[in-house]
Amino acid sequence: MLDRRTLFKGSAAVAAVVATSQTIARDVAANTSVAANHALALDRIAPRGHDGIMVRYGTLDLESHNDLISGIRVWTGSNSRRAAADRAAEIYARNGIALDAELSMKQVLELVKDDPIISMWAYSWMDTQHIKWKMLRNHFHARYDEFLSEMERFDNAGPGVLEMDTKLHVPGYCRHEIHQQPGGYVGDPFAGHIYHYATNVTADRRNDQDQSYMNFAALTPIPEDGKVRRILDLGTGIGQYATSIKRRFPNAEVWGIDVSAPMLRYGHMRAVDMGVAVNFSQRLAEDTKFPDGHFDMVISHLLHHELTGDATNAVYKEAQRILRPGGQFYGIDTYTNQAVPRTAMGQFELFWVYRWNREDWQLEWSEVEQEAGIKKAGMKVWRTPDKLVNGNSVRGYNNVVGTKI
Repeated sequence: MLDRRTLFKGSAAVAAVVATSQTIARDVAANTSVAANHALALDRIAPRGHDGIMVRYGTLDLESHNDLISGIRVWTGSNSRRAAADRAAEIYARNGIALDAELSMKQVLELVKDDPIISMWAYSWMDTQHIKWKMLRNHFHARYDEFLSEMERFDNAGPGVLEMDTKLHVPGYCRHEIHQQPGGYVGDPFAGHIYHYATNVTADRRNDQDQSYMNFAALTPIPEDGKVRRILDLGTGIGQYATSIKRRFPNAEVWGIDVSAPMLRYGHMRAVDMGVAVNFSQRLAEDTKFPDGHFDMVISHLLHHELTGDATNAVYKEAQRILRPGGQFYGIDTYTNQAVPRTAMGQFELFWVYRWNREDWQLEWSEVEQEAGIKKAGMKVWRTPDKLVNGNSVRGYNNVVGTKI
């Protein structure tokens, strides 16, 4: 008989498919009491309790290490980056190039690749990324059976349902180690756990109560007729946007879909822990299997830059198909609210995250003609109101929206 560890040996694609040995889809509310669900939520592995909705780090040692990494990332993203940007400006001036000049990626790399200050910024940022992933993966794998058993206890719990598709074909474009996360999103049973705590480090502990997602949910435009009965979150990951939009629209039926079984299992467990009734299902964003005209709103956050250009255009078409007339498509991502950076520093950062942070489709996404693609799919394109900080649009504002005609 296979044990839990045996199930997850092999390639990333295989791991995603065999993450669950059966399809889980049942109306939990009909056969599970509120008291039982509450008791289950209290059964989370939380030796150091909760910080609000966030289960605290399992050990003080892990928490202190991640606090240190958070602090270093703040430095790399602020002081160090400003120094690198200033140096890029100096290199431009020395070569008689205007700061707003648009150069090819090859030209940019030739200008800045050997500069020590720019390299210091880039490699410091990357080293913190490596350390963060390693610490978190080691923590969850050290208690492998315990954490896997915890997810199994929640698989059939509610509120909300969890549907897994063991026969789903995992596309090749999502089988790599996105952001250098070990195993990527599909190849490690604790991908959801690792992703959640790692992104909390990236956000410098400023999203541990889903603050950013609650803000995105508040900004999400609704159909002109005000009817919000069904909402779909594409590429939901661990469901932070889905649970946040459900909290804004408690009477709506909310679904979150993703290709990753481990991310969905963690997201479902987390939603049950929060008592938020979101339904999670393992499906493709470009082929959701939902009926025509089924949803009032289709949303996503940071999905498109993880897709090929062809997949993004397929998602536009699929969103149009499953939206009812007047329904809204609202996908927040890099470049959905501001132009692709063409300065030397912007181009260098774009190449850096593509080449060394395993954003394999970032360059392709930067070339997608978003508004044209949404219009071609059969939607009217418009933008939400803007908000500027230091001259830059804030994510979620000035965002492209598609309304089904």
